[in-house]
Amino acid sequence: MQKSSEALAGSSAVGGRVAASESQAARQAENFARAQELGQIGWWRLDTALDVLTWSEENYRIFGAPCGAPQSYQTFLEHVHPDDRGAVDESWAAALAGAPYDIEHRIIANGAVKWVREKAVLEFDGKGVLLGAFGITQDITEQKRSSTRCNGACAGTNF
Repeated sequence: MQKSSEALAGSSAVGGRVAASESQAARQAENFARAQELGQIGWWRLDTALDVLTWSEENYRIFGAPCGAPQSYQTFLEHVHPDDRGAVDESWAAALAGAPYDIEHRIIANGAVKWVREKAVLEFDGKGVLLGAFGITQDITEQKRSSTRCNGACAGTNF
């Protein structure tokens, strides 16, 4: 009977550690989501073989797209402001050739123009074949508006 109690106590301790670990993982996921929301930074991953673009919930929010809606490189471009699509596509092509992908451009989100900064790291296999990319999108609309206001206010001032 004592061995049975010891085994039960041991399994209870293991169960408690597992529950605490799961609770900690859930808390970390919650903190990560909150940090993305506060920083207005979402993440994305592009699988080039499948042309599947996976977005974080914050990325969906930034782009004004329904959470979980299927994404691809083409659907991403459809969100980009028409006047910026060519430059964004050229920047992506340059990144495929080895240039850094760190750009600012406009998007249309829920009918409104927004500014975003995107930065990515491309992932290649051992033979140099592109596997995909991991990147971030940051909503910089307010920074752009503040900069425009400041530039307008400072236009006639000599410093």
